[in-house]
Amino acid sequence: WVGASDTGLNIYTCLTGKSGAGKDGPRNAIKRIVGEVAKRAPLQPALMCSMTEGYSSGPALLRALSADRQGLMMTDEFGMFLQSATAEGNSHLKDLVREMMALWGSSRSFHAGKRYADSKFDLEPVHCPYLNVLGTTTPVELAAAITAKQVDNGFLNRILFIPASEVNPINHAPDTRIAPALVARLVELTEMPAGPIEYDCESTGRAMIQAGEQLTEPGEFEALWTRAPEMCIRLAGLLALGDGGRITPEHVRWA
Repeated sequence: WVGASDTGLNIYTCLTGKSGAGKDGPRNAIKRIVGEVAKRAPLQPALMCSMTEGYSSGPALLRALSADRQGLMMTDEFGMFLQSATAEGNSHLKDLVREMMALWGSSRSFHAGKRYADSKFDLEPVHCPYLNVLGTTTPVELAAAITAKQVDNGFLNRILFIPASEVNPINHAPDTRIAPALVARLVELTEMPAGPIEYDCESTGRAMIQAGEQLTEPGEFEALWTRAPEMCIRLAGLLALGDGGRITPEHVRWA
């Protein structure tokens, strides 16, 4: 986490691109990398178990985080997921989206759990729940999923949307090798003791303020921009985690 602002570094990301734009490439690469790291990280036996293609409901998500407070939801057809979540009568996915909204900013505190009329269904508090999301979708499906309500209630501004820049030709012989140095470095990161990522308040703090001023825009779509400065801090913190352990103005400018 970023120490000065007590900001968790979990992110919700959605890759957008037309069919054939290579959206599955990053998903498959992440799965391969996590698999290799899990083989070599004795302190992370549940690394593979924390990954899932999706959750059936809000309670299912909370129960999974109760067992393992870290989670990576890698959802294909994210646009269709959002469409289903906003459809009339789909209470399970609506509840899932509500919990995702709450968990986005809860990694430095806790989710207080839930109580039901039948106590056997009660959900206990989850301390420092750390949920990451990686979705993929086409622009058409994403556009069909976006509603004014999702803009106004703050769900969309929790998601970092990354458009595919080009359509890639089909690769019939992909190189699936993973650089040993990358795996070794990621194993080191999983075995590092948890601690805050700091930054120089004068130079980096000034860069963060400037970024915040550039990333906020009043007007009709203001609700989409309100969390952009915090997203910038999260990305800068993630970059610094593997690049010296301290946020610099360069990390902020990249973010």
